[in-house]
Amino acid sequence: MKPIRHCCQFFILAILLILLSCDQASIFYNISMEPPPLTPFVGGSPTNMVVIGNTLFVGSINNTRIFYHNSGQWYSTNTPGNRPILALAGYSSRLAILMEVRGSGRMQMELVTAAVNTTTGVLSDFVTVSVPAPHNGFAYNIQSIYGAGARLYIGAQRMESFIDGNNASRMVDVYSIFYVDAAGPASTLLRRGERIDAGNNRFISDTGLLTGAAVLGANAYLSTLSGYIYRVSTGTPGTPFSMPADGSPISGRFTGIINSGSAIIAVSDNGNSGSVYVVSGDAFEANPIPGPIFTGALAIQTIGTSNTLLLGVRATGTSTVQGYRTLDLTGGRPAADAIIGNPGAADAVLRASIGVRPVLSILQVPNTVLGIALSEWTGELLFAATSQSGLWSNRERNGVTRWNAETYD
Repeated sequence: MKPIRHCCQFFILAILLILLSCDQASIFYNISMEPPPLTPFVGGSPTNMVVIGNTLFVGSINNTRIFYHNSGQWYSTNTPGNRPILALAGYSSRLAILMEVRGSGRMQMELVTAAVNTTTGVLSDFVTVSVPAPHNGFAYNIQSIYGAGARLYIGAQRMESFIDGNNASRMVDVYSIFYVDAAGPASTLLRRGERIDAGNNRFISDTGLLTGAAVLGANAYLSTLSGYIYRVSTGTPGTPFSMPADGSPISGRFTGIINSGSAIIAVSDNGNSGSVYVVSGDAFEANPIPGPIFTGALAIQTIGTSNTLLLGVRATGTSTVQGYRTLDLTGGRPAADAIIGNPGAADAVLRASIGVRPVLSILQVPNTVLGIALSEWTGELLFAATSQSGLWSNRERNGVTRWNAETYD
């Protein structure tokens, strides 16, 4: 029986080696194709990028510095009170800075807005924004901030307590949306998440965490993780209009939203895939465009007269395919038969560099930030905030345009 046993062992070992070689082949190939990594000027996991005037601002989560790019040069400055930064947003000519109160374990946040010198990027006139008083005895905790037009929108969480069917006390998260006009300091409640259907012990936030804001015409559109987009007036907001109708969210979670020039486009994370939605009036256009899981990173890249929507993606399971995707636009809208493009499909180096990193924010760098004349601007330079790998760019390096970490030089 020994020869049979040895034969079986050899057969199993051979199968394992084949399987391992198949799984590892693409990984080793990517490693061989990736350019030598550079040290990023903005490390860790950068925040959203914000452009105000001639300056691009970006933070690094849990870092106490705000980094800014002006006239082709990087600079940095301390956050107010040297507190760890969590998010940035821009509205009007002000920069909003969401920070953690030290020692709170992210249970207490501070939101400060500052005036931005649109030429130099220097910050001044710091104002601390307040949220309304606690509701039902529970305080609001700011979780997200997004600027759109002249208004700052705030996503806030609070706890609700209830007694379940077993007469046990339980807690649930609910989310609300506030907004700030001008510098603050006051914020105004726009929509409050509430627990509903208490008789059946279902406690649901009908608002969800705010994940983005975009303005088109006289309206602002707010995306949320609950599967709703809310439309509100940029004047007196009034009652937000829900898309889809209240009680009928999409099957996934909206992770980001953008004004494409003539339409509002939102993206979702459906669990194992994603979708691109186009807003038409007070509803979504039929048949959302399918794609991978979208992180919410969105940007319009304009080269000449061509406009392309850039969409950050993340992988699922054991996949290493991440980076960003593209969607061609005509007149600010995707075609009826549009499909998601993959810029790394025919570029092994791109696929092995930015293509293996989740892109959480992406931006076409304006010529004003680079400090060059519009006639010299090609529009090809992109910045991308990655998860844990810092801020990246597709600059020309050693005569070749490649993705790598954005450095100080």
